[in-house]
This record gives sequence, structure tokens and C-alpha cells, in this order.
Amino acid sequence: GDLLGSLHGSRAISHARLGQLEAARHDAQEAIRYRERAVAQEPANVVARDGLVTEATNGGVILLRLGDNPAALAATRVAWAHVQTLAHENGPGNKWLEARPRVAQHHGRALLANGQFAEAARVLPEAMALWQAKLAEQPGPHPQRMLAWMSLQLARAEWGLGQKTEATTRAQHQVNTLQTLAQAPKAGDALLNLGEACLFMAQAQPANRAAWLARSRTAYEGANALFPLKGDHLANYEAAGGQRTISPPAR
Repeated sequence: GDLLGSLHGSRAISHARLGQLEAARHDAQEAIRYRERAVAQEPANVVARDGLVTEATNGGVILLRLGDNPAALAATRVAWAHVQTLAHENGPGNKWLEARPRVAQHHGRALLANGQFAEAARVLPEAMALWQAKLAEQPGPHPQRMLAWMSLQLARAEWGLGQKTEATTRAQHQVNTLQTLAQAPKAGDALLNLGEACLFMAQAQPANRAAWLARSRTAYEGANALFPLKGDHLANYEAAGGQRTISPPAR
């Protein structure tokens, strides 16, 4: 079970990186199934439980990409429950204390996607703290982008909780950060995050909705020039007024 879980999990990641999201879904769900079976057979086996955390987290990410939000949350809840238990059981400095924030960032997103804003607002700060620490330790565009993206997710949670002024201010700051990061060559991830941030701002500032939607489309089109939009990125582009028939990137 562990070996089959690992093989399916690796293949799921490969499919996802190639934009083959439906194929990735199948392998991710198989990976979780085999890992859960291994844990059921040996509940005290730390290696099996650790593997389940990995596959359930990765599966949640893939399912979010596909817009299957209930299934994504079911997967990340498994990962979150096991990583918290492992972190608690294994004393100071254990590897799961470090893994928790990485699971938190995807579990928080899955909670948001399912409208569970209060729980998301409790989980996401743990992910933000990780990237704040990474940025302080070694400044660079990757931790800066990840901190901005996680801060945007917290803004979405705050908005859902009715904290609209705080959410708008927080999100506007992330737009500024991501706009700067998106100027770098091949900054595809920053462009995707910027598109998402501008789409949120269209909701937060309805008086400027058209301008924000245009900025969102421009960011997504810039990302598409590097790699074809798929899944949730394409859905967001369409929500910003873009066309499903967006041209593939030039090769």
C-alpha cells in the first residue's frame, strides 16, 4: 500500500505539472486510497501516516485546481488531522511541526473554497508565519510571493467574515507586491496570483470593478503566454471576463 501510494502520488504530481488535471485527479485519489489502507492496517505506523499527510495534501491541491471543492476539503482535512497528531506526539523539533504550515496553506484554501471562513481565518496565519520566517531568513521573490498569496487568502477569509475594510486594505497591499514580482521574466506564478488578487479587488471595490477585471485578465493572459491556463486559473480568467478560447502560448 505504501509503495502503490507513493507511485500514484508521484504520477499525480507529474500529470498536474503537465496540466493533465483529470489524470492527476485519478492518481491522487488512488494515492490517498492506498495510503489510507496502509494506515488502517497499521495505525501506529508513523511512516504510513506521514505518507498519508503527503498524498492527502497533494490530492487536495489537485482537486482545488479542478474546482472539486468538497473533495478537496475532504482530502485536506485528512492531512490536517494527521499532521497535527504527528506534530503533537513526537516532541520538540519534529518534522511535522515544520510540515504543519505547509499543510495549513492548502487546508486554508480548501476551507475558503467551501465557504468556511472562520476556520480558514484560524488556519491561514500558520502558513503566513512560515513564509514570514522564510522571507526574514533568506529574502527573495519566492517567499515574498508566497507570503503575499497567503495574505490574500486571509483577506478572502476576512471578507467572508464581514471584515470588509480590513480585507480590502490587506488585499490591496498584496496587489502592489505581486504587481512588482510579476514584472520579472517568466514570473508565471506571480501573474496567476496577481490575477486572483485583482479578481478579488473587483468584488471589494465595485466602483472600480471594470478596471480591476481588466487588470485580472491582463495578468492571466501574461501567465497563459508562459503556460496554458487550466482548471481554476482558466475559471478565474473567465470570471474576469476572459474567453475560454484563449490562445495557447507561442512555442
